[in-house]
Amino acid sequence: MSKIEIKRLTFAYPGQKPLFEQADFNLDSQWHLGLVGRNGRGKTTLLRLLLGQLPYQGSIDQQQQFNYFPQAISDKIQLTDDILLALTHVPQW
Repeated sequence: MSKIEIKRLTFAYPGQKPLFEQADFNLDSQWHLGLVGRNGRGKTTLLRLLLGQLPYQGSIDQQQQFNYFPQAISDKIQLTDDILLALTHVPQW
């Protein structure tokens, strides 16, 4: 079982109040999660932090890679299910 462990995560964009301040939480790879919230609340920022795209204070320990959307899609008329299957290599139901 893999997990993502976040300890004392603090992040703020320059000149803004912190989006995350001393945040602690664990995410288990067996969970199916969705980030839900109003615009501007930090959902995309959290994912960018997990991908190492932004500087932060604290620690993020990942034992597993994950897929993040948006992904570059070459065929704009392709069905979402087909795109997901291709990206995750899951057999079709």
